[in-house]
Amino acid sequence: MGEGVPIPGCVGPYCNQLVSAVYPTALYEVILCSLIFVVLWSIRKKIKIPGQLFGIYLMFNGMERFLIESIRVNTKYESLPFQPTQAQLISLLLLIVGLLLTFNAKKLTK
Repeated sequence: MGEGVPIPGCVGPYCNQLVSAVYPTALYEVILCSLIFVVLWSIRKKIKIPGQLFGIYLMFNGMERFLIESIRVNTKYESLPFQPTQAQLISLLLLIVGLLLTFNAKKLTK
C-alpha cells in the first residue's frame, strides 16, 4: 500500500497505481501447482518407498517457486553473483532437500 502513482480524484488507502505492469503470479502459481498435483497423483501408486513422493513434491515445489519468483518484483540480494530474492534462495533449499530425500529415501527408511 502506498506505492505507485496517486490516482487523481481518489480518496482512500488504495488510490495508487503501479508505474509498471506486474504479472498475475497468483494465477500462474495456481496453474503450476495444479499441474504438480496431477503429476504427483498419477505417480503415487508407482512409488513404494516412504518419503520419496514427498521428496519429488519438494523438488517440483522448489522449481515452481523459483520460476514464479523470477518474474515477481521483490528485493534482490546484491551480494551474491546471480542476485536472487529471499524466496528464490528458499526454493533452492527446497529443491536440494527434495533431491536428497528422493534419492536417499530408501536409506533413510531402514
